[in-house]
Amino acid sequence: MSDPSPSTTKPSDEASPKQALPSAEVVENLILRHALASAGMGLIPLPLVDLAAITGINLKMLKDLAEVYGVPFRPELARSAVASLVATAGGGLLLGPVASLLKFVPGVGSVVGGVVSPAVMGGATYATGKVFARHFAEGGDLINFDASRFKDMFKREAKAGQEKAAAAPSEPPAAAA
Repeated sequence: MSDPSPSTTKPSDEASPKQALPSAEVVENLILRHALASAGMGLIPLPLVDLAAITGINLKMLKDLAEVYGVPFRPELARSAVASLVATAGGGLLLGPVASLLKFVPGVGSVVGGVVSPAVMGGATYATGKVFARHFAEGGDLINFDASRFKDMFKREAKAGQEKAAAAPSEPPAAAA
């Protein structure tokens, strides 16, 4: 037999076929669904409860993205990668927790927090999804994620996500088959 044994072959990109990349439409719909869900959670009047709900939505989105890209998913790595992204992107992301905490202030704080939170939270989820979709499409995974590489992209996509969430219909896009 002329086939080399597994122990003598070197792994290469050609030797292990990769899963085909999902369509841009599938990825965009997946991200937008989760961003709209996060925006909706920003309306929760209870301070910090909204942040917990949005954390869950972000982890679910990363799990779904990992699945469509064929990337292994581990919740603890996903939490760490998102935390790294939030810490690196900083700035505008702090508005989310601040808006949530504003809900503690009776009257005007609740109104301002309820108006600001949906846009900020939806935009941040959208940006997170876009960043990880790019990272996964480039062959990355949750272990080798480098948040500093995506800082500028995250800021651009957060703004775009806020605009999309504001312009979106009340129903999120249907799941693509």
